[in-house]
Amino acid sequence: MTEEQGGITQQHGGITQQHGGITEEQGGITQQHGGITEEQGGIIQRQCRDVQLTAVFICINHKSRVGANGRSPLPVVYPSAKR
Repeated sequence: MTEEQGGITQQHGGITQQHGGITEEQGGITQQHGGITEEQGGIIQRQCRDVQLTAVFICINHKSRVGANGRSPLPVVYPSAKR
């Protein structure tokens, strides 16, 4: 009886190796996902270049409108600062 149980334990070890193979396939999918992230990064860099040029232009006009007290006479509302 004890020797037969030992054989069952070896079969369980084989199942564990198959599970390791599935993990390696998931690793390959993760690398493909990394490629998609790099493409999104390229698109974000293009958008940031246009936004930075616009932001600098707005900041130059904003600084020219600052009053004597150091604050802008016009109320400036930022979407991220509503709360």
